Amino acid sequence: ICLKAAELVQQGEICGWFQGRMEWGPRALGNRSIIGNPTIRGTADRINEIIKFRENWRPFCPSMLEEFSSDILQSDHPAPFMTIAFTCSPKWKDRIPEVVHVDGTCRPQIVSSSTNPRFYQLISDFHRLSGVPVVINTSLNRRGEPMICSPEDALLMFKESGLEYLAIGDFLVRKK
Repeated sequence: ICLKAAELVQQGEICGWFQGRMEWGPRALGNRSIIGNPTIRGTADRINEIIKFRENWRPFCPSMLEEFSSDILQSDHPAPFMTIAFTCSPKWKDRIPEVVHVDGTCRPQIVSSSTNPRFYQLISDFHRLSGVPVVINTSLNRRGEPMICSPEDALLMFKESGLEYLAIGDFLVRKK
């Protein structure tokens, strides 16, 4: 499922990602996420338009492989929760435009294989396909709704949104 989701994202598709236990807190950390390709301009606008229904000025966060984070963020500071803003390296800023704010910063989640092996594998597969160790990651919910908790909630949100793909456990659900 990691490779299939990575292939879809690499091709410009947006994919719901429902895996394992739910996170607790204000951010999606790779178990209840909507993922997209940060290299394709307009991806964040598409997520807003067909799924999130929120203001276009609200930025999306990158989830990135830990071994590339110091190069991208110009810092070795840990950042597992999308709560700290970093200035994005000039050489990465134009490569991942959909997760870099207008001021050149981003609010990343640094993902390690020890903290979330399946999400790490997804990003690793995306990296092998695209050369970019970063995905767009936003919470699996719509504007004004709580984070998706159950498989039933995930399928209902999938049905009632513009999402075309949902990776739920080892299964891929699609509308096409």
